[in-house]
Amino acid sequence: MKVGISSHTYDLAGAFILDASIEDSDLFSMNRRVSRTETLDGGVDVSDFGFSHGDRTVTLVSEIENEDTINSLQAFFQTYSNVVLSLRNGVYDAYMSDFKNDFGRVSMVFLIYEELS
Repeated sequence: MKVGISSHTYDLAGAFILDASIEDSDLFSMNRRVSRTETLDGGVDVSDFGFSHGDRTVTLVSEIENEDTINSLQAFFQTYSNVVLSLRNGVYDAYMSDFKNDFGRVSMVFLIYEELS
């Protein structure tokens, strides 16, 4: 599955299209802002404050053979914190929080800020 990562402003080296490993990536998980509190009478009180894209965390794992691409991704990670993340189900404003390179197996974690489209 293709995933796009780019800077918000023009940068010739600021855009990537990667093949995500479907088995290892977590691209579409969602959760609601729900809490459950036990009450003194043995019941529970549930508060549901809905869904927000800002609560999502996306993990992208990709096998990259080209060392230049890995180096460019590392430089991109060091330069930009806030990026545009394009997935199959939408385009998001996201913050990159983790980058790991394990001999060409690159793992990146994105904290979604908001949905752009």
